[in-house]
Amino acid sequence: MRIYLDANFFIEFIETDNELLKAFYRAADSREEVELITSELTLLETLTGAIRDADRDEIDAYEGWLTEANELLKVVPIGRDVLRRAADVRVTTRNKTPDAIHVATALLSECDTLISSDRRLREPPGMRKVSLDDVGSLP
Repeated sequence: MRIYLDANFFIEFIETDNELLKAFYRAADSREEVELITSELTLLETLTGAIRDADRDEIDAYEGWLTEANELLKVVPIGRDVLRRAADVRVTTRNKTPDAIHVATALLSECDTLISSDRRLREPPGMRKVSLDDVGSLP
């Protein structure tokens, strides 16, 4: 099972004491068949607020999660293949560019589930979108 994590997952996970997300992550970590995936774009989106607020702890946490080797989380580079697929996604779903990059990355990584609380993000047919409040139904 491949699950895509939007940037708002990491923001909620790191900046709040959300026990539901922590329980989800522990459950995913304990199951070999679960792989969590995100885009390099997530680094930009998560660091923006931390840098603006000069919050060194948050900066370190995001960089640790999204730049260091992690067996459970795969961070996918934004290459030409992602950008080309994102163009298709923008046309077919009417997502804005950042959301199209997230969806394209999820599609190219063969994710069947996308975790995001972004109400504007539209998932393509065949992909299940799960809000942060509903991660208890996974995995």
